Amino acid sequence: MSPVETRNRPVVDAQNPPAVSVRIDSAKRYAKNTLVSFVDFTLLEAGLSIKGAAIHEKEGSRWVSMPSRSYSDAQGTHWAPVVEFASKEARSRISEAVLTAFDEHAPIEGGRQ
Repeated sequence: MSPVETRNRPVVDAQNPPAVSVRIDSAKRYAKNTLVSFVDFTLLEAGLSIKGAAIHEKEGSRWVSMPSRSYSDAQGTHWAPVVEFASKEARSRISEAVLTAFDEHAPIEGGRQ
């Protein structure tokens, strides 16, 4: 790509990526093993809604699992991701933003525990 073609593209500083704004659209408590809640959320800058992500917690650590679909083959049932991230850093930034928005979201369907 020539310099002329890249001139209109935004430059993203990998060391200081832009903040991620997340809105929780719904949260449904579903306590089972490490699972705390299912959430639907929107990445506001991208205008992208993610349905069916899961919030997990174990021994003080929390994480977000993106939606996945099950499939079966001769070896059994497996899960394939519906959403994948380009890097661990991107996954971490979005997960932290989702967890922050989740903590600020109220009320949660089914009540908070």
